[in-house]
Amino acid sequence: MFSQSAESLTQKDPSSIDKLIAKIIDNIQIKISNIYIRYEDAYSAPNQGTGKFVMGLLLKEFSTFTTGADWKTVAMQLGEEITHKLATIKDFSFFLDYETTSDPSNTSLPRELDLQNLLNDTTNSMFSEILRAEFDNSQNHHYIIEKFGMQARIKLNKSPITNRLPQLELDLLFGGQLSDDNICVKLNMHQPQIIRILKLLEYIGYYN
Repeated sequence: MFSQSAESLTQKDPSSIDKLIAKIIDNIQIKISNIYIRYEDAYSAPNQGTGKFVMGLLLKEFSTFTTGADWKTVAMQLGEEITHKLATIKDFSFFLDYETTSDPSNTSLPRELDLQNLLNDTTNSMFSEILRAEFDNSQNHHYIIEKFGMQARIKLNKSPITNRLPQLELDLLFGGQLSDDNICVKLNMHQPQIIRILKLLEYIGYYN
């Protein structure tokens, strides 16, 4: 049905399919929320620090939307020469815990996960609680990057020869340039973290 309609449409106007595809691409929107990836390692450096070596990343939100010239979300129409895209990264964090504990009463160190109970949690309630605690900052992690945020404002010019404007313009906004005070850039690195990373790379090298 679609192929027949597309063929008929192409016979009437060969450029109509290209215009339709361009309009769809112009209005594609992507939003990803609450990404949490974690790696626990008890083998690469058993004599370094206390407990497991844990690293992970959190991403509160990644989104990209089509906007107008005022950078507010809007649906583009055919014939517009400039496509505005706004891409946002919000609250990206990367942590590396070189000392952890499995004791719930020990609040001075980051907690290890109870992997067996997590695997047996068929309702995902335990995982939901972990996500809530992580994004509420109630976990005592050693962050390398904490709550990194940025916006990319992109202008795509479809007629650079006609309007004599750049084909691509890109503006990046960080920290205080954004309206949300929670979005900022922090970078920290400690010697024990470097040692654990080197030990992990050395451990991986044994299998090459």
